[in-house]
Amino acid sequence: MNALESNKQLVTRYYEELLNEGRLDIVDDLFTGEFLAEEPAEAGVLRGRGAVERAVTAYREGFSDFHEHVVHLLAEGDLVAARFRFTGTHDGTFLKAAPTGRQVSMVGMEIFRVENGRIADVWYAEPLHELFEQFGTIPPVEPGY
Repeated sequence: MNALESNKQLVTRYYEELLNEGRLDIVDDLFTGEFLAEEPAEAGVLRGRGAVERAVTAYREGFSDFHEHVVHLLAEGDLVAARFRFTGTHDGTFLKAAPTGRQVSMVGMEIFRVENGRIADVWYAEPLHELFEQFGTIPPVEPGY
């Protein structure tokens, strides 16, 4: 298997085994010790493997049927880009938002940098405001300019 396919397989494990199955036991296998993720302002910067575990736990506690489906996965050099669709039922507290029982969805993108077979950096573009609109906690943003 070439490096690009290996990097894509690593990111696929992140989505399937860590996020969707909640297997926190593989965090050390997937991430470097110096891991850094820059997320939307609502969630802040994640540093280290412990932060990954806390973030995954927060999503899975907020949405008992949490699922991220990879729509596109592209690799070049040490980078892997993913476009995903998140779905879940907001039946737990998430980023201080009380459970609403609503079914929600969001499309986002992530770019991963792989170093020595582990994820070293992630840059996120997740429109979390869309989730809060679906929770009914903020008004919807009107389309157009």
